[in-house]
Amino acid sequence: MAVFRCVPPGTVLELHPAPLQCPAPGRSKQATASKRIFKAGDVMLADDTTGEGHRSRVLGNVPHIFMTVPLGD
Repeated sequence: MAVFRCVPPGTVLELHPAPLQCPAPGRSKQATASKRIFKAGDVMLADDTTGEGHRSRVLGNVPHIFMTVPLGD
């Protein structure tokens, strides 16, 4: 089941594992072994679905709206 979320500007999410993300408006930065900025229309298949995961930060001055899709085992 897909879940839509809205995170306010400036939000920092500490270490967390991740499902698939499809960003809509707003931008976010994901920090794992490398850092990447995601914008509307980008799709990320996260492979850090267990363990510590990654950190996320909402960039800019608009909320970051995104969809997560849990994948089956």
